[in-house]
Amino acid sequence: MTNIRPSHTPFHNFLLKGSVAVLLCCVLTQLQALAFGPPLALFQDIPPGFEVDLKKVGQFSFRVANRSKNPQSYVLSIEAPPTDNRKSWEYGYEPIPDLSWCKMHKDEITVPGATTEKVSLTIQIPEKPENYNRKFLFYVRIQSGTKQNIGVGLSLVARVLVETKVKPDVDKLGGKGLAFAPGQITLKGKPGSEFSAEVLLQNNFGKDINLKQAKLSDFYQEFKFQRYQSSGFTLLPKKGWLSPVPDQTVKKDGKNKYKISGTIPDSAKAGDKYEELLFIKPFPVKNEEKKTPEEIEASSLASMSFLRIQYIVE
Repeated sequence: MTNIRPSHTPFHNFLLKGSVAVLLCCVLTQLQALAFGPPLALFQDIPPGFEVDLKKVGQFSFRVANRSKNPQSYVLSIEAPPTDNRKSWEYGYEPIPDLSWCKMHKDEITVPGATTEKVSLTIQIPEKPENYNRKFLFYVRIQSGTKQNIGVGLSLVARVLVETKVKPDVDKLGGKGLAFAPGQITLKGKPGSEFSAEVLLQNNFGKDINLKQAKLSDFYQEFKFQRYQSSGFTLLPKKGWLSPVPDQTVKKDGKNKYKISGTIPDSAKAGDKYEELLFIKPFPVKNEEKKTPEEIEASSLASMSFLRIQYIVE
């Protein structure tokens, strides 16, 4: 079943203050009253090869609220995220390869005064082996105006995260960097018991890569406004579960086995459901491009992949 996890904040609110409001007073009547949300939504288990209407399948819609007294028109579009500011959006997700895979039900909407309308979208990802176990990101942008007369350039953006159906063994693992199969695993055990699992990790960089492990719980404060967790699960406690994975080198164009292990603490309680995201940061074996340490770190963050690990305490 598709899991929808919208942000806790239901709307973007457009606000203008001080001198900026004076300079842009001509657009206040159109945008100052606009509210749009949720600003972030997560859809999981999207099956390639099927047309997924998010309104029908997940009862999901964006809400467009016009808080002015007069009718307002808005244009909605699907866009690729920027590539020059990767830290501004979620680590571990890659831009969706083809924007035509996503379609808004309406790309233009007129909302009566003091009214909220809803608009949803459909996702159809081609049925190909490389499209399983993928984690995509795209933007939904709303602008004041009509398609014939777009507003002055002020707009609001919502982020949409899409995780495709998990498949443990596929002929080809897609992605420009590192690819896991499966992309999500579920571990069950009693308090005090040990666990272990093995997944496939394919290096699609075209060159040998060094890997370093990082967990979401290690740097969660940086993501305090982001919503990575699946519905019904809470972030794994920082210590006592997952054992460190040694840094390792993976050869280019090949599938590698990636092993994880750990222990469920005695303090865990039956029925607890936790989730951890294990990020893999790739670093070049050789600095052939002669990048600075800062450039290498930035490139590593931009190319991270993650394995979603769910724990159910029995």
